[in-house]
Amino acid sequence: AWGNAKVWSSRYGNGWRLPSVKELKTIYEKRDVLNSALSAKGCQTLGQRSYWTSEPDEPERAWSVDLYNGITYNYLKFCNYYVLAVSAF
Repeated sequence: AWGNAKVWSSRYGNGWRLPSVKELKTIYEKRDVLNSALSAKGCQTLGQRSYWTSEPDEPERAWSVDLYNGITYNYLKFCNYYVLAVSAF
């Protein structure tokens, strides 16, 4: 659920959070390069799934970005989707 995703992403420490729609769109555009770098380091690559963003839409909905096609969706907050934590560097 979206609320759990927000809590989970902040567990990495100060500055870690869910990405904005714009940030996830950028990750989608750069996913091949990112996946190559992650794979080279032995890390899990980005899946072709919907990931929560930090942005609510309506009281019961929040935005997600599908890393398969780059489409933005507003899902019910109680639904389970993937989480990708980001931090400024």
